Amino acid sequence: MEFREFILAMTHGVQKELPGDVEVRPQTVCKNNGVMLQGLLFQKESQKSAPTIYLEAYYQAYLEGADLCDLISQVAGCYKKYVWEEAPQVEHFLQYETVKKTVVYKLVNYRQNERLLREVPHLPYLDLALVFYSLFVYKPMGRASILIRNSHLDMWGVTHRRLYGDARENTPRLLKPQLSSLWEALHGEAPGPGKAESGAGPTPFYVLTNREHINGAASLLYPDMLERCAALCRGEFFVLPSSVHEVLLLPYSRRIEMGKLKAMVREINQKQVSPQETLSDLVYFYSLEGKRLLAL
Repeated sequence: MEFREFILAMTHGVQKELPGDVEVRPQTVCKNNGVMLQGLLFQKESQKSAPTIYLEAYYQAYLEGADLCDLISQVAGCYKKYVWEEAPQVEHFLQYETVKKTVVYKLVNYRQNERLLREVPHLPYLDLALVFYSLFVYKPMGRASILIRNSHLDMWGVTHRRLYGDARENTPRLLKPQLSSLWEALHGEAPGPGKAESGAGPTPFYVLTNREHINGAASLLYPDMLERCAALCRGEFFVLPSSVHEVLLLPYSRRIEMGKLKAMVREINQKQVSPQETLSDLVYFYSLEGKRLLAL
């Protein structure tokens, strides 16, 4: 069964398992970097929110031998849990006063998200863009988020400047930074005696993210963070954008070959990171003289 046929079969099957006041229909959603995902949209007459359950993972399970009826029951069960638990209260999103303490930012690639950036408030940064979202607690999933669009600012009567100001204050508070050696990030502990001092392990790399490990590359923009990284690296350093969730820091050395660094970033993006989570193919450099990042 091709994916298109699978989507139709899932739509009809899930619809039969739900009450008549819930409409199930296919939905295509544009995610980060222009990645298009296919899902089912659930619209209930009494609900203002309409959740989407994406089908790519279910289709992969089907190709690996999972029974179609079992998959239909799983998707229907996910929606029922959404309703029975506590669906996000859309009413709370109508007034900025109830949202402002939850506004945070993340970094995305500018060129790969030009279509999206026409619809959302953003600030350009190097070859990237800073975009904003509301981060809130939702019981079934823990934390959930809603991307803030230009239409929201119009509804709230809020300026880009105020939005950025609130996000600048909230993001380090809600998504606290985490800066560690690559060794600690991989092994969950500091290296023992005999490991290299610089970078605390067999490699001099450091990892910068946040404690949630979600959209952690934006930690670069936290107040005084670049200076803190420079102190850890004992001077200037390179930044390798390994994904939207974290970046690698490498202390500057004249022995480092830029060609190899750029090739490393490209290889990470092509072989280790999903297209939706890619941040950039560029390498950045922190200059002590300018106290800012430069794209190389």
